[in-house]
Amino acid sequence: MSVLSVITLTVKYNEYIIDMGKNATIPCTNEKSTIWIKESHMERRQFHGGSDLLLRNVTTRDAGTYTCLISTSSIDASTFLNGSAVMYQNLDDTYVEAMKANVVIRTVPGPVSRLSLRISTILGVLMWEFKKNMSGGYPLKSFTAEFRRTAYSNESLRKWERLDPINIAPNVRYMEVYHLSPNTTYEFRIWGNNYLGSGEIVNTIITTLPEIGDEELIRILLRDVKEFDKNVWTYAVSIVIGAMIILGLSVCFMLLRDCYEEDERSEDEWETLDLIPNIILNPGFFEPDDPDNPSPPYSRTIIFGEDELSSSDTIKRL
Repeated sequence: MSVLSVITLTVKYNEYIIDMGKNATIPCTNEKSTIWIKESHMERRQFHGGSDLLLRNVTTRDAGTYTCLISTSSIDASTFLNGSAVMYQNLDDTYVEAMKANVVIRTVPGPVSRLSLRISTILGVLMWEFKKNMSGGYPLKSFTAEFRRTAYSNESLRKWERLDPINIAPNVRYMEVYHLSPNTTYEFRIWGNNYLGSGEIVNTIITTLPEIGDEELIRILLRDVKEFDKNVWTYAVSIVIGAMIILGLSVCFMLLRDCYEEDERSEDEWETLDLIPNIILNPGFFEPDDPDNPSPPYSRTIIFGEDELSSSDTIKRL
């Protein structure tokens, strides 16, 4: 049990949060002449050695605001008597407010809302809604969903089967159902879970669609063919053909461009190969940079010892 206290100038206010099924004791004063009232219903309680409000095996009916009243003839009543005091007249005595207590009961989650199922022959989608204020006071932990085939008149009830996953996340609001049978009636149920346990169960019954035979399928197709607009078909075919033509032209253009670039690269390679023999046979071969103004080739061959011979001849002549 949790207690929240708020003290004003004259009246103390407490809030008690109690789990469903538990017992609680709410103290007021040490006066024997004390009564408790809940809303507009007055109930006289006499306690020996204290003035406590006892709540046993609490339910949602016990939730509400309780007011502790003490008799004005008691010694402690003078503390609460002032110009703003609320007075209560009961039988032969007068009472004044001493304390207020708000009792909040935490329960299991409430029911889901708008449970529905979109169904086909063998598949389905289970959908639901859940309000946050229906969690019962504790955070919602998970949902649990089950299903079973309805029994015929000469059959016993079938066992419930859990939908996978077993613990559905609290933020999920739909799940898919597989492996159903065509033209079969199923019963689904779902509930929420919190710290106190499982909440209120909500059920729904639905029948899957019958399996479509060959004749029915042909009838549906023929009906669609009769209702089909020929202009739409013409527009769709025209768009597809136009897209294919544009794609084909683009591919041809790219292939032609690649072939042209490959020819240019081949010519450059052959010109380079023609120069290699000339360079090997004549290391001094020089090709002019400007083809329009050719200059006579000159040798780049260096003759070693030519300067020494020239100088020696000059000395002999002298």
